[in-house]
Amino acid sequence: MQIGDVVRVSLGRRDVLGYVVSTPREEALPDRELKPVLERLEVPRAFDETALHLAKFVADRYICTLGEALNAAILAGAVPQIRETLHRASEAPDPEQFKSVPARLIELVWRDLPAEVPMSQLLRHPEARRAGDRSTLLRAVQQLVRGGALRRTREFIRPRTREYRIRMLSPGRATASGKKARALSEFVAERGNLPRSEAILAGFSQAVIRRAVTLGVLIEEEVAVQRSSDTVTRLPTFEPSAEQRVALERIDSALDKGVYDELLLHGVTGSGKTLVYIHAIARVLAAGARAIVLVPEISLTPQTAGRFESAFGNRVAVLHSALSERERFDAWQACIAGDIDVVVGARSAIFAPLENVRLVVVDESHEASYKQDTVPRYHAVAVARERMRGVHGVLVLGSATPSVESYAAARAGRIGLLEMHRRA
Repeated sequence: MQIGDVVRVSLGRRDVLGYVVSTPREEALPDRELKPVLERLEVPRAFDETALHLAKFVADRYICTLGEALNAAILAGAVPQIRETLHRASEAPDPEQFKSVPARLIELVWRDLPAEVPMSQLLRHPEARRAGDRSTLLRAVQQLVRGGALRRTREFIRPRTREYRIRMLSPGRATASGKKARALSEFVAERGNLPRSEAILAGFSQAVIRRAVTLGVLIEEEVAVQRSSDTVTRLPTFEPSAEQRVALERIDSALDKGVYDELLLHGVTGSGKTLVYIHAIARVLAAGARAIVLVPEISLTPQTAGRFESAFGNRVAVLHSALSERERFDAWQACIAGDIDVVVGARSAIFAPLENVRLVVVDESHEASYKQDTVPRYHAVAVARERMRGVHGVLVLGSATPSVESYAAARAGRIGLLEMHRRA
């Protein structure tokens, strides 16, 4: 077994799923006997050593459990789902024996439902919901199980791995009616076809896209993304300005040192910070390493993602909230397989399972959206700093209006300061 493996273990009377977070113990503890791992599930690893290190950092710094911190580094699609099924006894129980169980629930299970019914189906059934809320129903089912009237079985549904696929939109034959539908139709027609996620990033809602597909205005299909086995870089044709060249030389120098370095790229709006990012990433890729670019969710538009995809081709993975869980999982697996060189995404992209990451760029690093405000709470800039410290990499914070903390650190000489005052 290795770090991140998903395993089945015994917890009381139940079998539950767990994650391997350390090497196995060779000897039992002196005061207790260790239980064996029942099974290692044949599913992709839920996380790697880097993600575990970052999760421990988040748990320690932001005061949460390691399990809560790992939720930021694990995709739901990588974790097997648990399917519970209820099997009823041949005869209905005596309501007097189960006085705390709603009679309506007993009648529903033994009269209207099949002999075997998924737990989720029972909890969603309208008649069951009239008998009580979710907590009441779960307690009632537990009492029926203890009394022998019901038997409950659990099955682990393993995630299905496959090649990286995305949902693509292309023009259909029907004519759009309505202002939003026409705008969406024209947006897709201009590009011939495009990923559904890009249409969402461009501002079209799921409902508008779904209706357009239903009416035949657009055609939606899943296509496999063929990743190139070689890294091909196509830098923008225009040359960097004098200020951009100075910034690039400083970043190159930091990369060559082989020690952790942090730089604040303070450039006015329009000074060409993205060009600096692209050239710096090209330098990293040429050395056989990889890079991560963090962008505020609101700034992650098709145009932003397109600039990196134009430079580095299909070895770029763009991660954002518009992707389906399946698409995110597939992109994650492409990172693990080594098919990705550059990850561009919102704050959670800092946990991407890329190997040999030597450069992390945080664009608009002052943005509040880099702070996760639900458990596990964390600041993506702090996690990026910890990730680069661990591998002696370089962290570049780009901003036209840097935070007080980063600007003060740069002015005091604790981090490097790169300034670009002129619009490119």
